[in-house]
Amino acid sequence: MFKRIFQTGLIVLVAALFAHSGGAAELVIGVRTEPSIDPHFFYTTSNIGYSRHLYGRLVDIDEAGRMMPDLAVSWKALDATTWEFKLRKGVKFHDGSQFTADDVIFSVNRIPNVPNNPASYASQTKAIVEMKSVDPYTIIMKTAKPHTILLAQLSCVAIVSKKVAEGATSA
Repeated sequence: MFKRIFQTGLIVLVAALFAHSGGAAELVIGVRTEPSIDPHFFYTTSNIGYSRHLYGRLVDIDEAGRMMPDLAVSWKALDATTWEFKLRKGVKFHDGSQFTADDVIFSVNRIPNVPNNPASYASQTKAIVEMKSVDPYTIIMKTAKPHTILLAQLSCVAIVSKKVAEGATSA
């Protein structure tokens, strides 16, 4: 008998919650610092968390710590200081423009140049000394010396649209 009353009460509670959930509500999230929508501004945990929901990266890290594709479908070391990345085709930014190697080069070059940045992402890209696009979907990156954590560092580098971000300011 008690089980039947409990089940009925639970059904009524769930129905009431669903009936009430139709209206808009405000979501409040507590963070230590004011977040920025610019994924290259202020290297903090909260900004990293926000940007992961909005921006892609060349590579990502799965729950077991293994590198996995994101905007790059594959990568390989051509030698101890040279990496080739094959980029995902068919990716579009929110404005409809195509994702290409130029966006990767722009994003990496933009990071150390974001003005008034209190905590730059530049530590994640400083090993890269040269980048060139072979074609719109292939990029070559060079480091000055072997850099074994380059892929892990690139998993922190959000890629933005050159068309949209060029000349934009951080907020």
